[in-house]
Amino acid sequence: MARPTTSDPLLVDPTGPSERQLDLFHDAPSTVAANKLAQALSARDIGGSRAATQRLAALAPDHAWLREAWTLVAVLQAPDPKDPEEGFEWIRSLERDWRPAAEAVLGPDRSGDFLAPVWRRIARAIESAPFDPASPERHASWACRQARDWDGLRRSVLSVEAYETAPVLLERLAEAEWRLGERAGAMDHWFTLCWQAPAHFERIVEAPAFPAEALARAWRRALDEDMEEDWSPEWFPAWLLIAEPALARQSASSGGADAAQRAFVVVRSLLDTPATGARQLTLRAELKALHPGLLAAFLRKYR
Repeated sequence: MARPTTSDPLLVDPTGPSERQLDLFHDAPSTVAANKLAQALSARDIGGSRAATQRLAALAPDHAWLREAWTLVAVLQAPDPKDPEEGFEWIRSLERDWRPAAEAVLGPDRSGDFLAPVWRRIARAIESAPFDPASPERHASWACRQARDWDGLRRSVLSVEAYETAPVLLERLAEAEWRLGERAGAMDHWFTLCWQAPAHFERIVEAPAFPAEALARAWRRALDEDMEEDWSPEWFPAWLLIAEPALARQSASSGGADAAQRAFVVVRSLLDTPATGARQLTLRAELKALHPGLLAAFLRKYR
């Protein structure tokens, strides 16, 4: 297995990070060495990282970073995983050891930058692994997402037959498209999640990492609005078309036959129909039959 190890004679504190607080005056040399170590690791400089770790070990043998530093040096030196099984082993090591080490030395923000190339190496190793809905993180699309490789993520999802039936793949594809500036595709897939996997959409749109803040704000507004009827994510695309037509019209979706999708189609037709006339009245009557709360929202804004 081409897997990094952390054995090194300079790793003299195997029991874990020390709680000792560095003193600016008494520990100035080790503080400088620790800063140089973090800089070398951030630059992915293997030789510089190893030398800086050795220097820190000589100056402060009980320094809290030593175990983590040797772990990260080993990661930088490791040959690429050569097949899916080694790729999966890397994922386990990354989650168990490498991510905590990177966060300890580099902090939460820079650790993501350090690990992104590692995730790309993993994605290449597991790209032939089939998607398993029972283990969605054992797929190249997940590794690409962690690497922030949006083109790779999109390719990985689109290579899965019938990806449209897997909510987690639709979620990943929508995020990739949004971050690539392909807003229509992203909105289409989020709307599909609303209609086909409403609980999944509700969970991701309320998550702090949801990529489309404007859509998340609109969702919160929808929850705050008194719709006078049962409310669920299935109705959100139609509500969004009423409340934020510019945002909703980024979707090219044509809706469908069920009630919530038909409401979306009806609202779109209402917005494209003159405000007076028989056609407008017919569409309003249909929307009322589908969801009276949506008609009330439409009339509040467009009466």
